[in-house]
Amino acid sequence: MCSGSALVLLCVILTVKAVNHYLQWRHGCEVNTEGPKRKLSGIDQYSYDGDDFLSFDSVSKQWVALMFEALPTKRKWDRIQELNDYTDGYLHNECVQWLETFLKYRKEANIKASPPKVYMSARPVKNNLKLSCLATGFHPKEITMNIRRDGHLVDRLDGLQSTGVRPNGDGTHQIEMWVMIPGGDTAKYTCEVNHPASKIHEVKEWDHHVEAVATSIGPIVGAAVGGLVVGLIITGVIILVWRRRPVENVVTILPMQMENRALLTGLGSGSSDGSRVGSSVGSSVGSSVGSRSSQEMLPLD
Repeated sequence: MCSGSALVLLCVILTVKAVNHYLQWRHGCEVNTEGPKRKLSGIDQYSYDGDDFLSFDSVSKQWVALMFEALPTKRKWDRIQELNDYTDGYLHNECVQWLETFLKYRKEANIKASPPKVYMSARPVKNNLKLSCLATGFHPKEITMNIRRDGHLVDRLDGLQSTGVRPNGDGTHQIEMWVMIPGGDTAKYTCEVNHPASKIHEVKEWDHHVEAVATSIGPIVGAAVGGLVVGLIITGVIILVWRRRPVENVVTILPMQMENRALLTGLGSGSSDGSRVGSSVGSSVGSSVGSRSSQEMLPLD
């Protein structure tokens, strides 16, 4: 097992099963954090079917056979000095560096931990009350919350519901649980919140205060919508009247435009009198206009 008292320990255990036998490998390092001088020791051990088999001695840089059957393996490994040097170097250097990195991350996580703020409230819903417990503003998100009635845990069979942990907009989190209770319930209700990162364990008791029913905003919304509809109707009437005004500019310009178009396109059939093309815009815009001789071209101004 990996254990330690005043030691900071980085330990890895690997178990391999072959048929009905088990081989376990445990390696890591221990650093004593108490006192001015750091004490370091490395761990590299093997066990077979639950019994100690081989262990590395970081002082002599040799393997120690912990049972008779381990002697052949010890002799073989001790003949490979590079293997023993690598094992010792890992335990005293790389392993310690990893351990210091993990300790740094843990320290930073503890510094940035934010405790939760806990609230209990109740509001009427028909003939019942919705009893809620809210914890917000905590980080990291690992948290537990329970609601109790006279000391007994309220669970889903009692109708307990939860939002689960949700993010706030500032990097913190929140969670809310609620349960429906009778309107005249006089039992003692408590909300328990445990946030390990900030070391907070808070028990909040409901004071039986019931929030007032919010004033209905139906009439206000109805009046606002009615005013908006009236405004839209008036606007529509104004637009309709404006669109039906006489378009004098269009009437006065149209004949001139039609005459210029007839002149530019040279409409009409060839005539012998050579008369200048005359345009006639009367009741029928598409009527035939005068013609000019095909031998005489009218200069365009």
